[in-house]
Amino acid sequence: MKKIIYSLVIMIAAGSLFTSCIEQVEPLGVQDLRFAKAEYIRALKDLRAADAEFRRAEAALKQAEARYTDAETARVLAEVEMQELLNEYQALVNLDFAGEVEYNEAERAARIEELEMQMEELRAEHEIAMTEAAEALALAQEDLRVTLRNIALAAQSLTDAEKKLSSMQPLHTKSLSKLSRNRKWK
Repeated sequence: MKKIIYSLVIMIAAGSLFTSCIEQVEPLGVQDLRFAKAEYIRALKDLRAADAEFRRAEAALKQAEARYTDAETARVLAEVEMQELLNEYQALVNLDFAGEVEYNEAERAARIEELEMQMEELRAEHEIAMTEAAEALALAQEDLRVTLRNIALAAQSLTDAEKKLSSMQPLHTKSLSKLSRNRKWK
């Protein structure tokens, strides 16, 4: 059996070897057809590759549009949040300013009240001082009258020589009496 298989293999090999030497020239139309078919297959392969690339580009475009939409939404949300924060800040500033104004008004009112109390105290002290000064003035005027009366009595009891001596200084005595009469204390 081995011999039969070997002989068959040798015959097939010899037949293909001896029969393949026949040279057949293809016509130009067949070559053009084969070339056109090869070009068609290459073009179809390029078209499929371009179509796949186009689909990838479309997918990338859709992803980019989605990311852009997400970014735009995030930007709008950030602007809204920023505006809310600004509004809250402005409200706090206004509240703080209103509180500060109220605090300043209360502080001023307390200061005014304190100054009014001090002014009342000073008025009372002034009235007391004026009363004491009036009393002191009255006592001083009484002492002056007593002293002037004593001087007048003493002047009546003076001798002529003593009167001459005292006449040299009448301005002093007269100016004191005029001064006490002209002064008016309130």
